[in-house]
Amino acid sequence: MKHRTVSLPLVAACLVIGLVVSGTRAAMATGGSDALLSEISLLAKGGTPGLAIALMDRHQPSAEEDPQAWMRWERERVYIHQTQGDWESALGRLRVLPAGLPADFVRWAWTTMAAADIAQGRSERARRRLAKLIWTSSAQALVQDLPEWRRLVIRAYLREGRVGDAHGAMLRYQQDYGEDAKERQLLQAEVLLQADRPEDAAQVLRDADTPRAQALLLVARARTGLGGTAGMREQAMAYLDSGELDDGTAYQFWGALTELARAQGDRAGEVFALENAVSLHRRAPSGEGLVKVDADALWQAYAGLAQQLANERQLLVGNFGEWFVLAEKLSEQEPVGARSLYAYLGSHAGEAGERDMAHGRLVALLSAEKRDRELLRQLYLGSSQFPALDAVPKVARYALVDHAIDEGDVELALRLMSGLEGPPPGADALTWDLRSAWVLILAGRHTDGIAIVQGLIEGQERIEPVLVDRIKHVLLDLQTLGEHQAAYELFEAMLVRVEDPRLERELLYWMGDSRAAQGAYEEAARLYLRSAMLPDPNSMDPWSRTARYQAAQVLAKAGLTGDARVVYEGLLEVTTEPARRAVLRRAIQQLAVIREVGPVHGAAD
Repeated sequence: MKHRTVSLPLVAACLVIGLVVSGTRAAMATGGSDALLSEISLLAKGGTPGLAIALMDRHQPSAEEDPQAWMRWERERVYIHQTQGDWESALGRLRVLPAGLPADFVRWAWTTMAAADIAQGRSERARRRLAKLIWTSSAQALVQDLPEWRRLVIRAYLREGRVGDAHGAMLRYQQDYGEDAKERQLLQAEVLLQADRPEDAAQVLRDADTPRAQALLLVARARTGLGGTAGMREQAMAYLDSGELDDGTAYQFWGALTELARAQGDRAGEVFALENAVSLHRRAPSGEGLVKVDADALWQAYAGLAQQLANERQLLVGNFGEWFVLAEKLSEQEPVGARSLYAYLGSHAGEAGERDMAHGRLVALLSAEKRDRELLRQLYLGSSQFPALDAVPKVARYALVDHAIDEGDVELALRLMSGLEGPPPGADALTWDLRSAWVLILAGRHTDGIAIVQGLIEGQERIEPVLVDRIKHVLLDLQTLGEHQAAYELFEAMLVRVEDPRLERELLYWMGDSRAAQGAYEEAARLYLRSAMLPDPNSMDPWSRTARYQAAQVLAKAGLTGDARVVYEGLLEVTTEPARRAVLRRAIQQLAVIREVGPVHGAAD
C-alpha cells in the first residue's frame, strides 16, 4: 500500500531536537530566522511534523519584537497542522491573534478558520465567518479575496447537503467570474455530482487536464453507469504511484477508485481503494470529498468481501474455525482478503476469544509496516463501532500507543494506556514500564513517571549497559523539562548500580549538567572532573576533553577563575584544531572579565 507518511519515533525525534537545537541557536543569533523556518518546513514534509512543531515552540520569533517574521512562522505552523488533519490545533492558533496585525493577515486567518470549520463539518459557522469577511472588508480586499470566499460558501453548502443552495450560488459565481477558471470548473463539477447530475459533470470536465479534475471525471464516469475506462484507471494509478500528489488530491483519487470499484462490483478493489483513502482521511484538506471513505465504510466493505470469499468456498457462518484457516492461507497472496476476513471475524465471531484473536491478526497485518498505522488509527479511533476508548480491543490499543508515540501525540498515548494493566502478551514488562513513565513525564505527570523510573532502578541490583542507555533518555527529557533534582537523584541511583567505568563517567557527566542547571557550580565542576578522570585520571580522549571544558566553564561561573584557567590551558596543550584552539583562547581571555565583575552565584534546589 502506498501514499502513507512515516513519522520518526518520538524517542528519536527528541534526540534529533537536541542535535538540531545546537545548530539553530547560531542561526537565530545571526538573523537566520527564515533559514531555520525553511529547515523546519523540510522536517515537516519529511515525516516529522511533531519535531517541526516542537522546534517552532522553541524558536518562533515573538509577534511583539518581529511581527513580520512571526507571521511567516505562523502561516507555516498552521499549514503543518492542516496537512496533518489537526484542525483543532490550527483553529486554536488562529482564534486569538496578537493585536495590531495587518489586515491581510487577519483576513487570511479568518479564511483559514472558515476552511477548517468546513472540513470539520461546522459549515454554518464557516458561513458566518465568511459573511463577516464579505461585509467588513475593504473594496480592495473584496477584489482580491471575494472569489475564494464565495467558493468556500459553495463548499459549505455542499458539506451541509444543501445542493440547491450550492447550485444557485454556483450559477451566480459563473455569471460574475466567467467560464474559464479551472477552480470554477472543479467546483461546478462537484456541485453537479452532489446534485446527482454525473453526465453534466462529465461534460464540464471533458477537457480536464489536472489531477484533481481527472479524479472528479473518474467519479462522474462511474456514476453514469458506463464506468471508467481501463486507461483512466491506469492513469489514476500512475498519478498515485508518482508520489507527486498532495494528500488532498490523492485522497480524491482513492475516493474515485472506490466509487468505480463499487459500481463494477469489485469488492477487493473497493477495499484496497478505501484502505488508502481512509489512511489519508485526517490529512485531506478538502474534508470528506464526494465519496464516502470513512472508517465505517471500510468496516462495511471488509464485511462484504469477507462474506463473498466465504460464500465462494461454501464456508458456514458459525463455523469460524474454517474462516480463520482461509484468512491464514490468504495472508501472503491476497492480503486484502485476509484483512477483510479478520475484520469480519473481529465483529461477528461468536466467542470473545475468537474476536480478540481476529483483531490481533488484523492489527498485526496493519502494523507490519509503519505506513499502515494511520489506517489502524482510523479503523479503531475513527469508527462508530468503537464509541469510546474502552470499547477498542486491547490488542489494538497497545498498537495505537506506539502509533501515538510515533506521532508525538502524548495525550492520546496517555489516554490509550489508561486501564491497560501491564504490557501486551509476550512483551517485555520493563520496556512497557519505561514507556509508561516516559509518556507520563512528557504529559506533565512528572511525579507519577518519576516514581515508575525510581522503582525500576531500585529493583535492580546491577544495571546492564543497555538498560542504562534506555533509562538515560527518559532522564534527559526530565532535564529538558527542568526537573533537575529528580534527574540528578535517579542518575545517582544508577551510578551505584553500574560497574563499568565508562558508564560511570557518562552518568557523572549528566549529573554535572543537572547541578550546573541548578546553579551549584562547584558541585557541577566536581562531577564533570570525576567524569573526565574515568577510567584514567590523565585521560584526554574526546569525552574527557568535553567534560573538562564543561568543568572549566562552571568553575569560572563559581568565581574560581584560577582553576578554570588551569583546566583551559591543559586543554589548549592537547588541542590541535585551529577553531577549537581559538575558542579556548577566547575563554581564557574572558576569565579576566569574570575576575573583575565577580562570580555568578547560585544554589542547588
